[in-house]
Order: sequence, then structure tokens, then C-alpha cells
Amino acid sequence: MIIRNHKINLKDTSPAEMARLRQIILGIWRQQVEDEKNVVELLQNAKNSQINNPANLTAITKENEISSHNSTIPQVTSSQNNTIVSDDLDDMAPAIERPNSYNGVLGKGDWKEDDRITNNLVWQNANHFNLQQKNGEYAYKTIEERAGFYKWFQKTTELRGYETKWAGAAFVVAAQMSNIHSINSSLIDNDVESDIKAFAESGNKDIFNNVFKKLRDLYNGPVLKGQTAKNWDMVTLTVEQRDIVGPTYFKYQRINPKIIQVLSKMAKGQGLFGIGVSPELRFDEHKDIMDWKNRFNHGMTVAVPFWNKYYSKK
Repeated sequence: MIIRNHKINLKDTSPAEMARLRQIILGIWRQQVEDEKNVVELLQNAKNSQINNPANLTAITKENEISSHNSTIPQVTSSQNNTIVSDDLDDMAPAIERPNSYNGVLGKGDWKEDDRITNNLVWQNANHFNLQQKNGEYAYKTIEERAGFYKWFQKTTELRGYETKWAGAAFVVAAQMSNIHSINSSLIDNDVESDIKAFAESGNKDIFNNVFKKLRDLYNGPVLKGQTAKNWDMVTLTVEQRDIVGPTYFKYQRINPKIIQVLSKMAKGQGLFGIGVSPELRFDEHKDIMDWKNRFNHGMTVAVPFWNKYYSKK
């Protein structure tokens, strides 16, 4: 198990605050033990699943596969550990994006729309604060806000030396998905338009709420590089596409098969949808979007390179 160091200033701490602090630390420790057990289990499952079968996932390069000798996360030396000083982890009401016209006092986790769009210090500090909150994910209520958080997280961790890419790929896909709100209604048949938008909102929210704590643990833990970083990306992406949004695809297919047909055309940039989808981001027209392995492949071999080319360390 990786031991993470936390420095907390205990000066002038009351007995009641000390009791609460002990509860928080115990909760963090218990969750860390559970998380690391789950990561090892997921990596082993990924090793034995079809994700490592070239016949089913031919587009994934060898360097992105979980090989038999890299099926567990390597040990991290103490020199690689990050010491995170934080006393913000708290069970509190979620923050919120305020309109630009708001003239009141912003909470530590609040920001205005322009703060997010311009990526200023208010937005960056709010993200850092919210990341350390127990319910921090609930501060982000739209696809645009979650995409902005992913972008901040990826750039921040890259500057700290991380080589994980999941958040960057998630930003690329979420930013693309946010266009659902601006697509001309005439491009989508009226009988499925509301379902398409509901699918986008539901899937984006479910992924974000599931991964938020994992991102906090990643941020507060050792800097991941090389194969360890790739393993983290692959495990996280597998859970995202197989376990989180996989059931959502089948749910909406049962509601109306036409919903999936339209989603597939949008992802592949077919017909009039080609106007708004970069050729570099299009889903393989020969692949079935219902197969989670194809969506995994799209993330690893399309979204990640797109992030690296246009956004990474820029």
C-alpha cells in the first residue's frame, strides 16, 4: 500500500475539532485501502479481459496494452511522493457557478462564468478547493463546467509531472458533447431530440460523479509516470465505458433504437453532422458505438492524441 503524507496545522485546535479531524483521517485511510485494492483488482481483470486481445482491440498500440509483466501498479519510492498540505476536506454544501452579474461574495469553491471561460485564478482556486471536498463533484452542474474542470485538472497535473492522460481525453470528449446544446434542432428529428440531450447530460454526469474521487486520490498521491500512468488511464477508461455509460447506451437503445443511430452518426460526423466534427475526432465509421471496447479504443487512440496535439502543456 502507498502511504500518503498529509501535513495539517494543529495550532489552536479545539478538542471538538481534533475529534472531527480524527474521523476525517480515519475515513481517508479506510477509503485509500479500499481504492488501492480495487485498482489492483481492476488491473488484473483488464489483463484477463478482451481489452488485451488484439483480435478485439486492434487499434490499440502495444505501448497502451496492459502486458502480463505490467499487470499491477509498480511500487512508488518515497522520493516520488507528493506531500499535499490540505485541511479543506469537509462535508459541506457544494459550490456553484455564479452568473457574471452576481455581485455577492464568492465562496471558496464558487466562480463566475467568465472565470471559467478565461481560466483565471478564481476558477483555478475554486477547482483546487472543490477537489478536496467530500461532495465537490456536485459543484459542477453542466457539461461545460465538467469539461472545464477536466481541462484544469489535466493541465495542472501535467505541470506537476504526471503522465496520465484520462482527464485530457475526457475534456476533449465532453467539450465535443457540449455542442449538443448548440446543434441546430433541424439536424435532429423531433422524436429523439430530447432523448439525445438527456443521454448526453446523464452520461456526462455519471462519469464525472464516479471519477471525481479517483481524480482527488490521483492528485493527492504520488506522481504517476510511464506504464503506471498508462495503467491508471486504461483502468479508469475501462470502468467509464464498460460499467458507467455502458448501461446507459443499452437503456436508451431499449427506449428507441433510433437514439443510438443518431448518436452514432453524430460521433462519426456522418451527413450534416460532419460540419461540426473534426475529421481527427470522428469515431471509426466501421465500428459499432454500442461496443464498449470500440469506445475505449476511441478514447485511447483518438481523444488522447488530440489532447496531446492541441492542448498538452500549451
